[in-house]
Amino acid sequence: MRLPVVATNVGGIPDFLTDGENARLVRDGDVDEMVRAITRLLTESGLAARLSVNGGLAERWSWEQVRPQWEQLLADVTTTAR
Repeated sequence: MRLPVVATNVGGIPDFLTDGENARLVRDGDVDEMVRAITRLLTESGLAARLSVNGGLAERWSWEQVRPQWEQLLADVTTTAR
């Protein structure tokens, strides 16, 4: 089951999530904006469902997906450095 994403617009998050397409992104530290974004998910017909369907992209960046890639990279670097 996919859930809609509401996150702050910091770091690398905007590199893989787009506000209004697959997430709601808000300014860092803006509690009121975060509340408004969550309220919209609860009240705007279809928004949560649309973001959830489009949010599959976020699954590609989960720790379960990224960890094996890091392990392989570190193994490659270790082998190359010898």
